Amino acid sequence: MWAAPRRTRLTVYLAGTAVNLVIAAGCLLARAAIPAGHAHDLLAAATLLALLALLLIPTELLVFMRTDAYYVVQDLAGCTNLYADGSAYARYRAKLLWHGLSRGRVDRPTPAAHCPGTNAGRYGRTPLCSSAAPSPA
Repeated sequence: MWAAPRRTRLTVYLAGTAVNLVIAAGCLLARAAIPAGHAHDLLAAATLLALLALLLIPTELLVFMRTDAYYVVQDLAGCTNLYADGSAYARYRAKLLWHGLSRGRVDRPTPAAHCPGTNAGRYGRTPLCSSAAPSPA
């Protein structure tokens, strides 16, 4: 999927969630269309399948794990490695907090020192993701 265009990648990433929603909607529509007196077991199976399909959706939206939503966020943010860039940014923010708490220190860490490959000083703010490949360190 790395070589595919962005639109194709996003379609593939979101396809699993879309299939779960279609299954749940189909089961709920079947349950609504069948009268209550007929095929009681079929109604119970449709309800169970719809519930199972809906319960799988929140697990697909966990961004801190490498699920479909992780890859969607990574692709939309333009990151090559969202986990590494996010970890570097978190370390940078932690150092800023530490330097802010330890008063008297003049040398504040720069984003470039903790987020290699970023445009650290551009526009006075730190970018979340770097467009460069992750460093081996």
